[in-house]
Amino acid sequence: MKKTLLVLFVLLISHQCFATTVKLCGVDWPPFTNSKHGTLTHGLSIDVYSEAFRRLGMKFDVKSMPWQRCMKLVKHGSMDALIDNTHSDDFIHGPTPTAFYPLAIYVRSDAEQSKFSWAAMENKNVAMVKGYDYTEKIASFKLWNKLYAQSESILVKMLKAKRFDYILLDPFAAKNLEITHDVKLKMLTPVIDTAELYLVFNQNKSVLMNQFDAKIIEMINDGTMNRLYLNYLPTSYTDFVKMVTK
Repeated sequence: MKKTLLVLFVLLISHQCFATTVKLCGVDWPPFTNSKHGTLTHGLSIDVYSEAFRRLGMKFDVKSMPWQRCMKLVKHGSMDALIDNTHSDDFIHGPTPTAFYPLAIYVRSDAEQSKFSWAAMENKNVAMVKGYDYTEKIASFKLWNKLYAQSESILVKMLKAKRFDYILLDPFAAKNLEITHDVKLKMLTPVIDTAELYLVFNQNKSVLMNQFDAKIIEMINDGTMNRLYLNYLPTSYTDFVKMVTK
């Protein structure tokens, strides 16, 4: 009996020592991801991945780095997956989103305009982050003039300095950027689109992708996704899904 228990203990330790470690990368994007010393340490997406990979018996290591570098490393296989991205032909993902990306036009707080319409954006200069995969609705609109910056932080700095009059941001980033740059932003309502975001994988990781997606579906069905969302946001996972599918 003691020998049997010893064998089981050795097998358990061996499994833990050699458990697959999945390599992820992304950017700081509270409340979904928060970075410290080059690592994304906590946040809603980190909690979702922690639970999904725990159920798979896997560990994961997640690095914080510039978006373009992360995309390049995942595309070429140095990293396994990119956190919170929209659909892109360069990567693969399951059918089940893990996060959501509402997008809105922001102006300075003293701007007269308060309502968004596509017609109101015709011939306007609208600045957005270079290299982001925006939704089809946004990418296909040709009647505004697109300007680009390297980050949301630069967008806000340029808006504050009156170099830009309209910038494209998500409300999560905007809230934090107001604090960081001591500026008050005004969101034109309503939001113009909401994108579904995924953990997107290197194209050779289809088996891992399918395993991960199956666990996300399991977490939706048992209420875990709603519980994790409500730890960070006033909106549940289920309610976000309804917003996207309207």
